Amino acid sequence: KQVKAIDDADEHIHNGNSFYRQSQFDKAADEYKKAYQIGGGFRAVSGFKLAMAYEKLGHYDEAIAQLDTMIEKHQLSEMGTQDAKEMISRLLATKAAQQTAP
Repeated sequence: KQVKAIDDADEHIHNGNSFYRQSQFDKAADEYKKAYQIGGGFRAVSGFKLAMAYEKLGHYDEAIAQLDTMIEKHQLSEMGTQDAKEMISRLLATKAAQQTAP
């Protein structure tokens, strides 16, 4: 059963990557979310990819929430946590810039 979960998560990430390359970010986000929910060793990868898809969709709050959850639940390595914090800073800056744009 655990092997099937790993295979399923891997398949969802693969499908998400295909959609992402085709700029179908909503479908990519759905696939990454499925992989993230399966959990295990794919959680960090799928969580980051989900945040990236949200960013492409302009869903900055969802991307930030995803990264915050991963940090709070200690789902990332030290390097991953640093990367997540940098991405959050970039997302906040992008969001602020769009809110102040005419």
